[in-house]
Amino acid sequence: MPNLDTFKQKVKLLGINLDNYPNDAITFIYDNFCFFEQDFSITPDIILQIKSKLGIIQEENDIYIKFIDHLAQNNILHGNILEVGSGFYPTLAQKLMQIETVDNVTAMDPNLTIINDPQLKLIKADFTSNTDISKYDSIIGFKPCAATLPIIQAANSQKRPFSIVLCECTHFQNPYLYMPISIEKWRDYVWNTANETLDSGAILKESFLEFPKHYTLTKTYQKSK
Repeated sequence: MPNLDTFKQKVKLLGINLDNYPNDAITFIYDNFCFFEQDFSITPDIILQIKSKLGIIQEENDIYIKFIDHLAQNNILHGNILEVGSGFYPTLAQKLMQIETVDNVTAMDPNLTIINDPQLKLIKADFTSNTDISKYDSIIGFKPCAATLPIIQAANSQKRPFSIVLCECTHFQNPYLYMPISIEKWRDYVWNTANETLDSGAILKESFLEFPKHYTLTKTYQKSK
């Protein structure tokens, strides 16, 4: 493993400037970059984004590709897409822009480390349940953490399809009601929240991507006959 400065230079030549990352994030990436090589299903997102962007992960092991396939199967991969919780680097959003049926992609996250991308619209901000999503055809989130429930609330109230891959942590509005806390209880809670406010004509379903930890909740609409 090269020293930190050499590592940063090599990554920058390949398209990602780590100098835009917080110092603690840079340290974490450097210390852990060579770990998780045998199991990309447990690779932290902050490293997964970089490895996927740099082409280090083979397509059959790239969970972003698997999520994109899931979106296509559910007829969500078209028009104007808002990706919420894109993280430090919007790798997923960039991959979405390579799909012919996608017109535009907006990546939204308060931790974005880039401010310009010729293909994307970037919004460095938090997503809330009151965010106006009327100009988007669908809302997606790959492990959007605290934005999970706001995505569901906004999509249901403003009648938009959504698809979310849940992270491996929990974000209960009142966690003390769900002690002891578990990821299974969080999945049930998210499902119930989405189902209770589901708008007319919408179809809600849950599934797993190929890696068992990646639980996905998707809302679509019945096509008009």
